Amino acid sequence: LTGSGNTSLGYRSLKSNTAANNIAIGYQAGYTSVTANANTTGSNNMFIGYNAGFASATQRSNASAIGYEAKVDADNALILGGTGANAVNVGIGTTTPNTNTALHLSDTARGFIMTRLTTVQRTAMALAVADEGLMVYDTDTIGFWYWDGTQWVEFGTGGGGGGNAHCYTCRGF
Repeated sequence: LTGSGNTSLGYRSLKSNTAANNIAIGYQAGYTSVTANANTTGSNNMFIGYNAGFASATQRSNASAIGYEAKVDADNALILGGTGANAVNVGIGTTTPNTNTALHLSDTARGFIMTRLTTVQRTAMALAVADEGLMVYDTDTIGFWYWDGTQWVEFGTGGGGGGNAHCYTCRGF
């Protein structure tokens, strides 16, 4: 382990690292079982957990992977948990997140605020089929919108003349 400002705790954590300001806690954190994916020159990264690290050999900056086998493959990204059998259920306000959800929010006095964009901001997004299901709140139309893989659809419109086909209760839509 070389470089400056690095913190490492655990067998082989940050092994081969020459960059600065990285944190690794856990067995092979920042190194992983795939040695080509070791953090060698990436800076300002954080890896916490068994084998937490990069998903590819591409070196990243400001990336964090937290959890057993958690892998990150983008700059300025935070990954919680691994994938497949190692995927986690994140719970906020609950000690037992629903196992059928990726994110379980629970509160008896508060809600959550979805990403808010203007119509110009929403329609300027470069989206593809892979982004199907993305949802935002449009502050100009005062409504919720989702990307169906080819176009934006406002909740309650049914996506092309189907009435309220995509609403469950449609109160207020």
